[in-house]
Amino acid sequence: MDIGDLMRHVPHLQRYARKLTGNGDLADDLVHDTLERALTRLTLFQSGTNLRAWLFAIMHNVLANQARKVSARAVHVSFDDYSESQGESFALSDDTRFASGLFAAHSGGDKLGKW
Repeated sequence: MDIGDLMRHVPHLQRYARKLTGNGDLADDLVHDTLERALTRLTLFQSGTNLRAWLFAIMHNVLANQARKVSARAVHVSFDDYSESQGESFALSDDTRFASGLFAAHSGGDKLGKW
């Protein structure tokens, strides 16, 4: 296997990443992270097995790890405790929006399939 073999799968990874994230920029980041992990772990790939399946498995693992990290960093706010009379503004962070998009995609069922 060489870099050319990996590069032949990039369009498939990009399409799938867009379906998973629903966002072109996040999809590009996911593909980049997937390829980076694959390149650093080439010695783990077993010759004669399905390279595409291996790359897609890496992508799922990267996505799951990202979602887990975002969820762990998320600030949980009870809407019962929130009072507009206090003059506080409530804005979602980029991480929270990212996590919301991932979990919305996951709840769509067929978009992520079973992890």
